[in-house]
Amino acid sequence: MLKFTSAIFLAFFIADDLDRLAKDLKSKDAKVRMRAVEAIEEKGEAAAPIARNLCDAILDRDARIGKAALLAIEKVSPKLYAPLTAFLLNEAGKQYLGVEEMTKLKGEASPAIGVLIARYASSTSKEQILAALEIIGPEDQSVVKFFKSFSLQSPESDDWTIWFHRNRGVTFLVKWAGEDEKKRKEVYPYLKFAFTSMAKMKGKNEASSPVKCIELLGEYGALSKELLPAIKTLKLSDDMAIRKAASESVKKIETALKP
Repeated sequence: MLKFTSAIFLAFFIADDLDRLAKDLKSKDAKVRMRAVEAIEEKGEAAAPIARNLCDAILDRDARIGKAALLAIEKVSPKLYAPLTAFLLNEAGKQYLGVEEMTKLKGEASPAIGVLIARYASSTSKEQILAALEIIGPEDQSVVKFFKSFSLQSPESDDWTIWFHRNRGVTFLVKWAGEDEKKRKEVYPYLKFAFTSMAKMKGKNEASSPVKCIELLGEYGALSKELLPAIKTLKLSDDMAIRKAASESVKKIETALKP
């Protein structure tokens, strides 16, 4: 009984210590942040529960702390160190190699989610980062929020990359929601926005077309009823793929609305 009680006490002590170090990583005092990184590195893999906090410290406004945090990852999360370093330090054209290796780690690479999201805009490996996030953190709230932002791209733009991001965003969100009715209701407004803000664009690749969005609205059945009239008009589109998607979605929505 004494040994059991001692083990519980030790576990609480360790957890409390890690919580303190995680908080210190966000201190306004750079010296405190640096000491926290050093203390976490000394703990090695025992500090794995706060590996994400350590990864976030790589983005510290003080470059010295960022470098120290990256080096500390080697001790705290050995599998993640090499691919994360490759992503951050490789020349632009080879950053994707690190991202692909992190993707293979799946959930074990989840501590790097914040770094991937933060570096997305300036990265030359955008497609690889999106694919990695879908696999590494499909339920992570930061990832969900990140993909939600894609569905709210400016509706005034006719840039095909905006279309690509909208479709990528809503596709992820629909998969995230699955059959969960509460999540579906949360996702629907983003799907609606993506659909209503899409202007017809010809000559672009499949990723930039509204076809996927139309198909997803059909999958949402009765939730999409307010858009039924608009989708019906697309049955007369001069784009064959759009006509087909619209016809199938109308059928699904109308079937879902039947008593």
